[in-house]
Amino acid sequence: MIIGGEADEGNFTALRDAWRGLRVVPAKDLPLPHLAAAIERCAVFVGHDSGISHIAAAVGTPSVLMFGGTESKVWAPLNSNVKIVQAQAGMLEVLDPETVLEAVLEMMPL
Repeated sequence: MIIGGEADEGNFTALRDAWRGLRVVPAKDLPLPHLAAAIERCAVFVGHDSGISHIAAAVGTPSVLMFGGTESKVWAPLNSNVKIVQAQAGMLEVLDPETVLEAVLEMMPL
């Protein structure tokens, strides 16, 4: 599922178009209760420091949360279903995709 809102229009459209034909469900501008219900059914949630990431943690979905410029020790959910990946130098742009993939594989249900 690709989740996006009004502020994500360009990136959302680019990802949706790039992944057309794959088993990816677009979820744009959903009311928060509907979004929470959709995230709850996901095998793994991958996101960044955002309110949506807190929703994923709260509904119990295994979550990999990427932190850049914000301090994960202060802002990350403390739920046991959450794995934090902190970017070096506070920049998500330099976060190694392999590191994120390893964290996702660790969080995948058996």
